Amino acid sequence: MPLFRAALEEFAASSGVELISLRLDALSGPPIDVFCGAGFFPVDLSEEASCTRLRPELMPKPRFGIRTAEPEDRPEILRIAGSAFRFGRYHTDPRFPRELANRRYVHWVQNALASAEPGESVFLLGAAPQRLGFFHVVLSDGVADLRLAAADPDSPVGLGLALYSETLFALQRLGARRFFTKVSAANSGVLNLFASIGFRFSNPEYILHWHAPGAPHLL
Repeated sequence: MPLFRAALEEFAASSGVELISLRLDALSGPPIDVFCGAGFFPVDLSEEASCTRLRPELMPKPRFGIRTAEPEDRPEILRIAGSAFRFGRYHTDPRFPRELANRRYVHWVQNALASAEPGESVFLLGAAPQRLGFFHVVLSDGVADLRLAAADPDSPVGLGLALYSETLFALQRLGARRFFTKVSAANSGVLNLFASIGFRFSNPEYILHWHAPGAPHLL
């Protein structure tokens, strides 16, 4: 164990790495104490949520409308991305600055909006000029990867279910037959939302972080 930790510190010092993140299968992966003994610590538990058949009877009827983001929507999408999130491995890491955790999602959405990859889209909830929430998705061969979603924290309560359900219906119209995503187990609101519309959960994974000694971003 001391050799493992020493190797990590040597690698960080020579490469400039400040943080190492890893995932471990929570059911059959290596013992978590091996990594904790080297200085890693758990920051989250992730699960896969998936669905192969939407059940409209469990979902609210569309009422806001869903559309593809346009260039003029970008400032509001970035504002939502920088203020709406409280979960994810960087938000739940007590040693990681909240401002940097928020910035990660801003960069995420900037990259998504700039992407020209087939099937990759950022959807917006609300008819123009409304921007009530966004959903970054990738649709390929009938499989919809639900990557990142956020409702506007300044909008009325209850938009989450509308954002998810209207996006799922839109993806179904585009040919999606299976839907999946990764969900933080700490985010009970989204877990309950997915459970309420028929998603199932599998493949739990521990997420661990290792911070380099003296890394300047540490709190």
